[in-house]
Amino acid sequence: MQTGVQGNMALSPDGSIWRTAQGKINEYNRETGKPIRSFPMKKFRNTYGNFISWDGNFFGGGVGGAAPVDPDGIVWMDIRTGEVREIDSTSGPQDLSRGSFDPAGNIWVGGKHGVLAKYDPKTNVYSEYTPPTPYATMYNAEADKNGEIWAGLVRAGKLGRFNPKTHQWIEYWMAEPFSHNWDSYVDNSTNPVTVWYGDQYGFIVRVQPLE
Repeated sequence: MQTGVQGNMALSPDGSIWRTAQGKINEYNRETGKPIRSFPMKKFRNTYGNFISWDGNFFGGGVGGAAPVDPDGIVWMDIRTGEVREIDSTSGPQDLSRGSFDPAGNIWVGGKHGVLAKYDPKTNVYSEYTPPTPYATMYNAEADKNGEIWAGLVRAGKLGRFNPKTHQWIEYWMAEPFSHNWDSYVDNSTNPVTVWYGDQYGFIVRVQPLE
């Protein structure tokens, strides 16, 4: 059934669908595709990535690709209260894309201009980090159960792993010279965790670290 809802969408633990459109954060009925609730944004018109926190209480999104009309940044919303925050990138246009919440409730978003962006809603602080490999770009950022962040280093042939506690990066070389990783899946049921992604060039990549 075609509902008309398309693009990057977030699936909440309760089964509802979320995404932004035309200056609003919208919750959609998963069967009809019709909006159930809408929450206005004052600064941004849309987010590129859309995602829900692990407990289903918060919405997040990365904003990029429309500067200077829409400055790059991050959107955070408390679904329970309807509070919306729109946070600008501190270093100019970074083309922030897809991301996720970590277990502590922080937002992490991959930047297609080479930064890994973080927003801590508890302190209202926005931060950016860059991987060791210069000119690597990131299309997504996925947090695992331990709070570490995984991001495909697109065009660098690597997968990045960032530890926010130590600020240490580990980069894993891929078997191919390119790693066109547009989105990753972290399997938290394994120990250590396992990371999967489908590469643009037709193969499925599985990474399970030794530690």
